[in-house]
Amino acid sequence: MVRRKLGLYLMGAAALCMIAGCSANEEQRNCETLGAGIGALAGAGIATAVILTTKNHGSHEGTYFAWGIPAGLAGGGLIGGVVGHYLC
Repeated sequence: MVRRKLGLYLMGAAALCMIAGCSANEEQRNCETLGAGIGALAGAGIATAVILTTKNHGSHEGTYFAWGIPAGLAGGGLIGGVVGHYLC
């Protein structure tokens, strides 16, 4: 019981440190946000284009859209955020 509470307190302290560290440089945060937004849009667009141009969808076409576009969105956002972090 004590270990569980200690773990929760440590997780809270780690989250607070992460928030404080991220808020230290507003210019870099803006670059990361812009990069993540552009990357997410590009990733979702590329995923949509790949899904639409792939032949022989058959009955699984809805499934491709259901996982392909969110995966492209998340992957593009992560890559764009990293690129934005290192470009500024």
